[in-house]
Amino acid sequence: MEHTYQKIFDLAILGGQLVMPEYGVIHGDIYVNDGKVAAVSTKTSLPAKQTICAEGRYVLPGIVDPHIHLGLMSPMREELEKETAAALIGGVTTAGLYVSASDARLGAFEKLADDIHSLSHININPHFIITREDQLCELPQMIELYGIRSFKVYMHGVPGVVSSSEDSFIVRVMQALRESGKDCMLCVHCENHSLVCQATEFLKNKTGNLADITDWECSHPEMAEEEAIQRISYYAKKLRQKVYIVHVSSEGGVKMLRMMKKDNPYLFGETTSPYLSLSLENNLDYHAKMEPPIRGRRHQDALWRALSDGVIDTIGTDNVMIPDEMKYENRSDIWKIPSGYSVLETHLPSMLSEGVLRRGIPIHQIAAKMTMEPAKIFGIYPRKGSLQPGSDADITIVNLNAFEQVRAENLHSGSGFSIFEGSHMAGWPCMTVLGGKIAVADREIVNRVTGQIVL
Repeated sequence: MEHTYQKIFDLAILGGQLVMPEYGVIHGDIYVNDGKVAAVSTKTSLPAKQTICAEGRYVLPGIVDPHIHLGLMSPMREELEKETAAALIGGVTTAGLYVSASDARLGAFEKLADDIHSLSHININPHFIITREDQLCELPQMIELYGIRSFKVYMHGVPGVVSSSEDSFIVRVMQALRESGKDCMLCVHCENHSLVCQATEFLKNKTGNLADITDWECSHPEMAEEEAIQRISYYAKKLRQKVYIVHVSSEGGVKMLRMMKKDNPYLFGETTSPYLSLSLENNLDYHAKMEPPIRGRRHQDALWRALSDGVIDTIGTDNVMIPDEMKYENRSDIWKIPSGYSVLETHLPSMLSEGVLRRGIPIHQIAAKMTMEPAKIFGIYPRKGSLQPGSDADITIVNLNAFEQVRAENLHSGSGFSIFEGSHMAGWPCMTVLGGKIAVADREIVNRVTGQIVL
């Protein structure tokens, strides 16, 4: 007598609209085994130990946020625990963490790595911030010993947080990356330092403590971003070193990036979900102070056009957890308010609401900019950013039919405020799977899955 043995999968997600960033949306099932996507089927359902019904839902790869900061205003261990939990609830399963210059050192990174492995709810792809000569000297060993492949410099820094770097230093960093023989990426904050300083000083003298969020936007001129993108693009092409321009915020920046990318294969561009979903016309207050600033609607529209035509490659958050009390205590003087906001939990719903529902952009195109493209750029695709068989089973399931009003009290960041307060958004994750395990259900963590460092 013959017996037919059929494979039993660990997990099956059945009947969903599968968002495949590589080519589109299909109705089907996903099967998971040993933490990996084992199969994708559009035919007969297969047996599994655990089954999820995804009818009427979109099933996306876990979101890859290429740009977050942790530990700037609160202890790193505290933020690793709390802010990554908010990220996971928001469908983010992997994040590019910009490691501060004090931790981006030989002998210092090991402790942070231990903390990530014990505390983080999501996977971390580390990017080292380089600001000093001693770090530059250590670059070859950082690359060889740690396997770090992405680094960051600031053409214009954030006063009191990170220093600006001269062009000569940035060029030496680029040369060191090229000489390593590895496929390294240099991330760059592109603003002309002297233009920002001059505009800031002028506006401080003109407006004093009567300045508002519009004056803050004017203190970071569009021209400063545009010129810096042109300058770093020249260096990238001349030195044949890949450059990732973080948080492009302006129409001028988009125009310059479009022009430079025509004959420069070394350029990549990122914008952020706040820039794409908010503008000064939304009557923003001091909570929305950021560097570069959120700008007017013409800039927002230009960024969306750049996403559609491929000039902008990725969507991140530039997430910085600032406690509400730190914003509030300086509310009467825009110049003293710290820059930053927590947006990891609203990252995905803000983009699905603005991009898919309001602007009619196909969901797989938005998903590609939030999953596949950042994973490719930072060398972790197809392990991350895909639902193809063999990829890690990091999966986010969302409901695009149910709107929910944003209330900070219902979010999980330690900041205590949201720049989207009162907005109605759809596309909130109803389930997040990390490493093949259901980690979040109905906006609550139901299974503690520890994140890993991915390189």
